Amino acid sequence: MYEPRSIDAWKLRQRKPDRVPVWVEKDPSSGIRDIGPKKYHVLGDIPLGEFVSYIRFTIRKHGYAWKKPMFVYFKNTEPPIETLMAAVDEKNKDEDGFLHITYSGKERGGWTN
Repeated sequence: MYEPRSIDAWKLRQRKPDRVPVWVEKDPSSGIRDIGPKKYHVLGDIPLGEFVSYIRFTIRKHGYAWKKPMFVYFKNTEPPIETLMAAVDEKNKDEDGFLHITYSGKERGGWTN
């Protein structure tokens, strides 16, 4: 019987300390399509805006172009677009070791790209 492998974000952090384990989820109330892969291992020195652009690209790659603003939400903060992923991770990583990002097409008083 096949069992999916669980990913230990803390082990990933030990092996590659320059990367951020990210878990991306769509807000269930959003009209944006869900993306395929949900877990990423992102370089910490790229700007948040670049990663948000990658999420947009992934949505577009699945045949659905989202042309409206896209909002992203984190555990504690709503950082500006030029903030590096490592800085976002430092303030918002969860107990499981992942930086959880929720994206939506609806504003909840958050940051947008």
